[in-house]
Amino acid sequence: MIQNFSENVKRPRGRAVKNRRSTVDQVISIDSLRFFKEGYFSNPQSEGTLEWSFNGERVLGISYSRILTTGNLDVIRVNFGGDPQVLYDIPAVPTKCNFGGVRPWFLCPYPKDGKPCYKRVRYLYLPYSNSKIFCCRQCADLTHVSSQRSKSPASRGLLSMNRLLDLQDRISRTRNEERKKHLMKKLDFELDHIEKMNLFLIKGINRFKGKEKQA
Repeated sequence: MIQNFSENVKRPRGRAVKNRRSTVDQVISIDSLRFFKEGYFSNPQSEGTLEWSFNGERVLGISYSRILTTGNLDVIRVNFGGDPQVLYDIPAVPTKCNFGGVRPWFLCPYPKDGKPCYKRVRYLYLPYSNSKIFCCRQCADLTHVSSQRSKSPASRGLLSMNRLLDLQDRISRTRNEERKKHLMKKLDFELDHIEKMNLFLIKGINRFKGKEKQA
């Protein structure tokens, strides 16, 4: 089976800030869950290509194939081509989910202290334009966009509202009762957090009004 993936590379947005680390959405990445959904792990002879483009222009292309090993370990052989040819293996391992099914993970192949990192992750990244080795977020020294946003109460409240809406949507689509109970607990936690944020904002507004009256 051949799978051909093509993705658009996102352009970094916002003002450049000195010493700010790159974020995960600014670099090329591969997703173990996407491989799983595309049927890669269900066929012992899976192979295909991955391509990334920017503004309609191809910026990178690689080929890959599945190599079976003993036990639960799968290996994705990545080929960057070129001269000399860059070829290496990315181990992948499945784990059982709490509510049924299997979830695949990559094991980071990046050399760290003389041996592969092997951190179990969903995403692997190419941190630099000339990099040839996919690695985990920590090895790539990347951060999430959310960690660079304002930590003000208003921004935290907005993130909680987004999580709340996402949880409500997931609960409405979930048929597994145990999973639904688990999501309901998360929903109660988010509702409690939003209530505390509202009280905090109300106190701040009241203090501000009190200062205005004194002035």
